[in-house]
Amino acid sequence: MSSYKMKSKFEGSDNAGIVILMCVLALIGLAIIVPFLSFVEGYFVGWLAKITIGGWLVKGAAALGITISKDSLPIIAGTLAFFGQFFKTSNVKWNKD
Repeated sequence: MSSYKMKSKFEGSDNAGIVILMCVLALIGLAIIVPFLSFVEGYFVGWLAKITIGGWLVKGAAALGITISKDSLPIIAGTLAFFGQFFKTSNVKWNKD
C-alpha cells in the first residue's frame, strides 16, 4: 500500500522566509495606511459639512463656548476621525445553544 503525504506549499522551499517577511511588511504598511485613510475620510466629511451646514455647526459650537471658523471644519473633522479610530470598541455575544 502506498502512503500519500500531502506536502505543504512551502515545505522544502526557500520561500518561507520571504513569505513571512512580506506578511510582516504588509502588517506594518497597513498600520501606516489605515490611520492616514481615516484622516482623509474625516477631512472629506468635514469639507462636505463646511460647504453644506458649516454655518450651523459654527453657531452651535459658539453656543457651547467653542470658537472655531468655518474654514477649520475639515481639519478638525479629520483630526477627530484620526484619534477616534483608536477608541473603537465592539461587543460580541456568543449564544450557547
